[in-house]
Amino acid sequence: MKQRKSGILLALSSLPGEFGIGGFGQEAYEFVDFLSRSKQSLWQILPLGPIGKGNSPYGATSSYAGNPLYIDLRQLEVMGLLTQEDLASAKRPPGKVNYEELLESRYALLRKAYSNVGLSVDFLLADFCNHHGWIRDYALYETLKGLYPDKDWWEWPEKYRHRDPKALAQIEEEHRDEMNFWIFTQYFFFMQWKDLKNYAASKNVSFFGDLPFYVPEDSVEVWVRPDLFLLGEDGRVAGTPPDYFTSEGQLWGFPIYNWEKMEEEKYSWWLERLQYQNSLFDYLRLDHFNAFATYWSIPKGKSAKEGEFIRGHGPELFKGLGKYFRKPNFLAEDLGSESEAGEKLRKRFGIPGMRILQFGFISKQDYLHLPHNYEEDIVAYTGTHDNDTMMGWYNTAPGEIKQMTHLYLGKDHPQAMDFVRLLMASHAEITMIPVQDLLGLDSEARMNIPGTEEGNWTWRLPSLKDLQGVEDNLRKLTTVFRRTFESI
Repeated sequence: MKQRKSGILLALSSLPGEFGIGGFGQEAYEFVDFLSRSKQSLWQILPLGPIGKGNSPYGATSSYAGNPLYIDLRQLEVMGLLTQEDLASAKRPPGKVNYEELLESRYALLRKAYSNVGLSVDFLLADFCNHHGWIRDYALYETLKGLYPDKDWWEWPEKYRHRDPKALAQIEEEHRDEMNFWIFTQYFFFMQWKDLKNYAASKNVSFFGDLPFYVPEDSVEVWVRPDLFLLGEDGRVAGTPPDYFTSEGQLWGFPIYNWEKMEEEKYSWWLERLQYQNSLFDYLRLDHFNAFATYWSIPKGKSAKEGEFIRGHGPELFKGLGKYFRKPNFLAEDLGSESEAGEKLRKRFGIPGMRILQFGFISKQDYLHLPHNYEEDIVAYTGTHDNDTMMGWYNTAPGEIKQMTHLYLGKDHPQAMDFVRLLMASHAEITMIPVQDLLGLDSEARMNIPGTEEGNWTWRLPSLKDLQGVEDNLRKLTTVFRRTFESI
């Protein structure tokens, strides 16, 4: 029998703290301690990349860089790069993340910390650059963004847009200090990420990462290799047809891959991206996995409804995994439209899929998202970052769905832990509970509403003390349903 596990889903940005956004500070270590005490094996987070338009972690401007907003300011103060006065100026009241204000104030502090490194900065960053081949393009991209604010890369002067080698070399020479600043942010990001990951491992807690399927058009990857994407006026963009989340479908606007070009290069771009992300985590969720099997392609300028399904290149791509991986621990986010094709693909390559408890009650039919239908090779959730919270969903559900839920749970007034217990008892090898559902929070704690652009990704846990009331019960449920080897 495989080891059954359970874990908690909580974005780094949603950690509490005094500096306006969660990150690699003391609260992250205390959350690991909570996971350890409550016998949880996994901490699932959202993508770690630097955010772009809309502040979505799924629209990161780089597939390799980390979000500098997560850097722990207190560690910079301990190292003498910031002062107590600097930290005092960075303090913010509890509440949601204010990205607009934070992006300005936090980068100002990071620049001050960088200026205090002094003459040792080149030595400090040299080894990091040697081990991260992507860093030059990332630093160039950010430097040019600073030179041409409010412009996408295709609006830059032609010599930069088309990456003229002499022009880029001149940028490096004339803006070395700015380039070094962006390298500095990545040095500290990955140093602090490594420290947190090592601490979690010492507590037998593994990290569950998340890799978006698409990348934004205004990103390092598209600027560096535009030939790998279908761009221009006749280009194609990504989205979804009408589904559970929205009757109009979703228009993401990310460029569709030029799969024919990818195939010519034996999918090396994708395999290197997968390898890199896999190296950062113990497990890696492949977002929008169905697109590896069949993807929704929308003509540029058209609505989401006007797209079409096209066969994906997953079978050919995954055949090449053996040359890049010793042990990939992938999870397929095989939800939404064309889930049958995604299901076949993931089973062919032995990749676990997902089930969402909320979805189980939306139909009167016997549905695969109901726990009695769960197979072992899946990861089961009460909901994801795209769902309403469990109690928010239940409180606003139609009467007939509530009645079916009552019958299924055997309770007329179910509480959050009743749903958690149901999931824990299932056959699913892994269960993941968003921290909002663990605490029974309502819709005010929702992370994202698909198809909308305002107000998402801002929720934060008010205090880690809120978890004290559920810790003992969570530990007992984890033990009772054998998701830990330890006894009660």
